[in-house]
Amino acid sequence: MRRGTRDVSTPDRITNEAIRIESGIERPIPRGHVTRRLTQALRRVRHATARVTFSDVNGPKGGLDVRCVIQFVVAGRPPITVARVETTPRLAFDESYGLARRAFERAQDRWEHAARRPKKYFAAKRLQQVSLNREMTK
Repeated sequence: MRRGTRDVSTPDRITNEAIRIESGIERPIPRGHVTRRLTQALRRVRHATARVTFSDVNGPKGGLDVRCVIQFVVAGRPPITVARVETTPRLAFDESYGLARRAFERAQDRWEHAARRPKKYFAAKRLQQVSLNREMTK
């Protein structure tokens, strides 16, 4: 790629429809922080969405009671879901984001690696064609 040009295959801006934040708690949610981190994670992948859900596990009792669930959905792939429980929404999000990002990157590596390998039936058919071509040329 030449200097001064940009790759148009990856979007510079993730739309608000790609990130959904749901809250079932009374505490304030760090929406800006959540949006920035998820935008950063989704920037490399096309046709991906993320959903973040905050819920109060214990009700008004206190303690470890904020549950954050992050779900990454990539078109044509199984969703990746991670949940953590912490004392504050920010801590719960940061913990679950770290786990979700690592799981997302591992899944991407698996998808890319699987795409490079030919499937067994494709490889068998190809070998059969090669052997038939050799027999015909004899």
